[in-house]
Amino acid sequence: YITSKETMLAAVRLLDSVEKAKSTFMKKSTAPSVRSYNEKIITPEIVEFASEMPNFTDENIPDWKGVIWPEAVENGTLQADTVTALIKMWSQWGFNSVRYYIPYTMLFSLDGSKVNEAELNRLDRIVAAAMKNKIHIELVFSGLPGMNQDLSENQFIMGGQFDLFYNPEKQKQARLVWETLAERYAALPNSVLSFNLLQEILPGTDVNLLYDDDIAKVYMDLIDGIRKYDPDRFIVFEDPPYENNT
Repeated sequence: YITSKETMLAAVRLLDSVEKAKSTFMKKSTAPSVRSYNEKIITPEIVEFASEMPNFTDENIPDWKGVIWPEAVENGTLQADTVTALIKMWSQWGFNSVRYYIPYTMLFSLDGSKVNEAELNRLDRIVAAAMKNKIHIELVFSGLPGMNQDLSENQFIMGGQFDLFYNPEKQKQARLVWETLAERYAALPNSVLSFNLLQEILPGTDVNLLYDDDIAKVYMDLIDGIRKYDPDRFIVFEDPPYENNT
């Protein structure tokens, strides 16, 4: 028999141990080991097999039949086993693409300066599963530094950071996030992977301060960061889900 206090202390110790374990995998986003995918996971054989997938350009986009799958931030980690099993099922059902939403904080620190290598390896597993089943992944970040959304399900109040589009420091951090993934997956063709810069731009309380030019300037900088390492990556962007002031 243990008391409720002992139970609570045990739960706190467990949570602390999980956070400490996660911290051991955090590396600088500029570290060479995180700037290339794990070839023990995305093997040369998988890459060769996926080379049969139809490549595409701006002028030649395949007929995608896709699904949407969002990672749940409360899980704290990418659900690689679940997603890889789903990818196999989706392929059997005739789908050939998935729009895969990831909160960037599941991979990166809040400021983007560090990245969890264990989570990147989980992402590699998901990409490898897609390649083996000839499913294209559109990787979407639901949030970036300066646009870290936190929706209260009970009160429907949007919280978090909303200064990405007018805070130069947050823009540098967001660029580093995309540069890290761009270099990591630069060797994979567009047939396998595309990037979606940011899920719907939710304006928070500053809707009246955000203009098309603000958004375009930041997006062009993010694209330049990706192109620095991955000149031909197919990039998607989403319009703001509201009427702006231009």
